[in-house]
Amino acid sequence: MPQLSSFQLANPAIEIRLTTSDEPIEKLLREECDGAIRGSEQKPVGYVVSEFLSEVRLPVCSPKVLKKHPIRKVADLAYHTLLHTATYPGLWAEWLAACGSPGLAAHRSRQLDHFFLTLQAAIDGLGIAMGPTALVALDIEEGRLVFPFEGPALPAWRYCSYVRHARVGDPAIDIFLTWLQELDNAFRVTCSGITPGSSAFVPERPARKLQAVLLYSFDT
Repeated sequence: MPQLSSFQLANPAIEIRLTTSDEPIEKLLREECDGAIRGSEQKPVGYVVSEFLSEVRLPVCSPKVLKKHPIRKVADLAYHTLLHTATYPGLWAEWLAACGSPGLAAHRSRQLDHFFLTLQAAIDGLGIAMGPTALVALDIEEGRLVFPFEGPALPAWRYCSYVRHARVGDPAIDIFLTWLQELDNAFRVTCSGITPGSSAFVPERPARKLQAVLLYSFDT
C-alpha cells in the first residue's frame, strides 16, 4: 500500500479497486476481480501464478535509539528494548539463535498486538523491532528507521499474483504485473548489501501509462 501511489501517479488512467478477502482464489477470481495477490503460493487450476516479491526480516529501529545507545554488536541489545508482535512471538528468539546468542536478555521487552503497531513503536523510538524489508522500505528510505545489523536475515513472505488464463495479456494487467516485478527489484535487500545504520534504500519509480481500467483484489 505505501508504494501504490507511485503506480497511480505514473498510470492515472488505470483505476485500481482494492478488496480484501480470505476467499479461495478460484472463487475470488470467478466473480468481480481481475487478479489477486496473496502472501503465499497456491496452485489453483486455470490461473497464471507469478511470484513478484520475496522479503526477509531484519532488526529495525529509529536513528534516535542508536544515538542514545549505539549498537556495535549483538550483545549491545542488552541495553535496549526489544519489540515483539503477538502474532509472531518467536521472531526475536529465532533471530538471536541465528546470531549465536540464544540466551541474550534484553534490557526490556514489549509486546504489541499487530506488527503495524510494532513498527510504529519502533519509529517512535520505543525499541527495536523485526521488520519485513518490503514493508519498512519507505520508512528506511525517508530515514524514520535504520538497520542496526547486517544480518542474519530471517525469511518472511513470498508474495504472488494470480491472474485467470483468460485475462493474461490484458494491457492494464500487464502494466500492473510489471510494476510489481519492479518493486521486487527495488526492495531486494541482501545482508551483504546492508550497512549497519543504513537508511539508503530507494525504490524505483515506474513510468507507464495506458487507457484502461484495472480491477484488482489485494489479499493479506
